[in-house]
Amino acid sequence: PAPAQYAPHRPASSAARPDYRSFTGGRFVRYPAPDVARGFMLLLIALANVGFWSYGTGRFTPLTADRIWAFINALFIHERAYPLFALLFGFGLATVVNRRMASGIDAYCQQLTGGLRAPSAAKLDQAQEQAAIDARRLVRRRGLWMVLFGLIHGAFFPSEIIGTYGIVAVVFAGWIARKHWKRAAILSAVIIVASIVITFVLGSLMGSPGATPAAAANQEAGSTVTLLSYISHGIVVWAASTVTDLVTMAVPTVFLGVRLADTDLIAHPERHRRLLAVIGVGGPDPYTPLRA
Repeated sequence: PAPAQYAPHRPASSAARPDYRSFTGGRFVRYPAPDVARGFMLLLIALANVGFWSYGTGRFTPLTADRIWAFINALFIHERAYPLFALLFGFGLATVVNRRMASGIDAYCQQLTGGLRAPSAAKLDQAQEQAAIDARRLVRRRGLWMVLFGLIHGAFFPSEIIGTYGIVAVVFAGWIARKHWKRAAILSAVIIVASIVITFVLGSLMGSPGATPAAAANQEAGSTVTLLSYISHGIVVWAASTVTDLVTMAVPTVFLGVRLADTDLIAHPERHRRLLAVIGVGGPDPYTPLRA
C-alpha cells in the first residue's frame, strides 16, 4: 500500500453520502469546503475589480470617501480574495499529487512484485520515486497549460493571475511531489521579508517628485492605440505583474495551501471552527497595511 502521507483523507460519512464522491473517480472523495471557498473567492474577486471596471483607466482626484473605500476594499476584499485563490490552488495541487502518488505507488508495487507478495522496502522506495516523477510531470504539464492561457489572457487583461500560478506549478512541481517542506518554508520566509523591504522602497520612490498626473494623461491622450500596440503593451505589463506576484504573495501562499492538504483543516473544517473563525476575522494578507 502507499505510504500514509499520500493517502487521501476520507470523511467517515463518505460511504453514506454520495455528494462526497469525486467526479475524478469512485475511489476518491470530493471536499465540499474548498468548493464553497472558491465560490466566495470569485465573489470577492468580482467586488475587488468593481472600481477598475467602473472608472476604467481614466484619471480622477479621489475623494475622502474613495480613500476610505479603498482601505476597506484592500483590507476585507482585495487582499483576502487573491491569497485565498493561491491557497486553494496549492491545496488542489497537493491533492492531485497525493492521489497520483497513492495510485502510482500501488500500481508500481503491483508491477514489481506481480501482486503475489508484499513489496520490500527497496521495492517500495523504487515505486515511490517513480510515482513522484509521474506526479511531478503531471503538475508541470498542467502548469504549462496555465502559463499559455495566462499569456493569452494577459495580452488583453494584464492583471490576470492564472499565468503566475502556472509558473509556480512548473517551477516547484518537484518540491510539491517530494514534500520539501523545509525548502518551501525557507524560501517563503525570504520572499516575505524581501517583499516587505521592496514595498517600502517602492513606496518611497513613488512619493518622490516626478511627472505629474496631468502630464502623464496628456501624453496618453496624444498617443495612438492600435490593436498591436495594445496587445504588446498588455503582454509587457502582464510579464511585469507576474514577476511582482511571484516575489510577493503567490509563492508563500501556494506553499501554505500545499501544506494544508496534508492536514484536515480544509478537508474537515467542522473540526476547527474556532481556529478558522479567528483566521477569517484577523488573518488578512500581511502586505495589506503596506499597500492600503
